[in-house]
Amino acid sequence: MINGDETYTLKNAGGAVVGGPTPAFNTAFLSHQRNDPEAAPWTLDAAAATPGSGVEAPDGVYSGLVISEASDASGSGNYIYEFVELYYDADAGTGGNWRIDDNFPDPIPATPTSETSWNSQLSSWGYELYLLGHTVRSNTAAFTAASLGGWNW
Repeated sequence: MINGDETYTLKNAGGAVVGGPTPAFNTAFLSHQRNDPEAAPWTLDAAAATPGSGVEAPDGVYSGLVISEASDASGSGNYIYEFVELYYDADAGTGGNWRIDDNFPDPIPATPTSETSWNSQLSSWGYELYLLGHTVRSNTAAFTAASLGGWNW
């Protein structure tokens, strides 16, 4: 239960601080949010909590595990709505197809317009194999559904 003056700090297994501390709560700001984990620690304080939203989209600068929001809900019996939210973006590259090269995880070009913009695609399961140390080979040229015409589906 959050009762007003607590702060929260995130530490790794060795005891080193990796996130926080959060600001202490007061009656003016019952929710502390962090929109950009790489910027100033607490960029926005608001009276309304926004669990599950508000943090920037993964952007190539991995933050790792951070405290993204903490909320002290006001009112009698509202303690069930109090929370400390954790955000983890270090594995964001496994959510879809990414180009594995020196620009990983940013696709080349940055805003692909067609499937031919994506050379050397690798699906998320392929990336997981790569992370486990397996040798993964990918196509070196663009491909489309039309180039797969010889396959029996």
